[in-house]
Amino acid sequence: MEFDLWNTYYRSICSDLGIDSQTDYDSAFSLNSLIEKRKPVWIQENLTDRVYVVGNGPDVEHVLKDLNMNGTVFVADSAIEKYLGIKGYPDYLFSDLDGPLKLIKKCSDENVRLVVHAHGDNRKNIESYVPSLKVHMGTTQNRPVGVLRNFGGFTDGDRAAFFAHFFGAPEIILVGFDFSRPSVKEGSDYYRKAKKLKWAEILLSKLALMRGTSLKPGQVIRI
Repeated sequence: MEFDLWNTYYRSICSDLGIDSQTDYDSAFSLNSLIEKRKPVWIQENLTDRVYVVGNGPDVEHVLKDLNMNGTVFVADSAIEKYLGIKGYPDYLFSDLDGPLKLIKKCSDENVRLVVHAHGDNRKNIESYVPSLKVHMGTTQNRPVGVLRNFGGFTDGDRAAFFAHFFGAPEIILVGFDFSRPSVKEGSDYYRKAKKLKWAEILLSKLALMRGTSLKPGQVIRI
């Protein structure tokens, strides 16, 4: 998604969720300062396989057990514990560092390609944990900074789908996405999570239109 188009969504998201865009920008600077000297590995060729993007819907475990996944696998960090227990290591892990940090580190150590996202709420985690992680790429939801990129998307799952689209995936399959039933960690704000899922649905609907398809409900969604 071109930045100018993304920015129209981003401004609405900030208004809806009370996000201070300056804190997003500050967090992006922190992430960039930690990874720019490492020369993060950029993908040099397009993704030629279908890409599965695994989210953390309430039924994702049952879906994973029954699904034969033949392609490249992207996992949102909130789903990594379930995915590891059923399928093993994915190809890519998309994380804003609010998932299980020990498992994120384990994936990094096993050379899973880790795409770390910066936003205003995770600056402390970026500064605490990124120095020990092998970061394949950094992303931001504000204007790109340094080596960070913005492909579009707001949650880990829909960001992964926009990433796949940017790098030419011929088919994107969303696995375990449920926009009507948020999976909420203890102590988290259910209504805020529901709003985030609504934005994920809006953005993925736009992505589907960009790809000439539509976003249909289900546990396995092809776009």
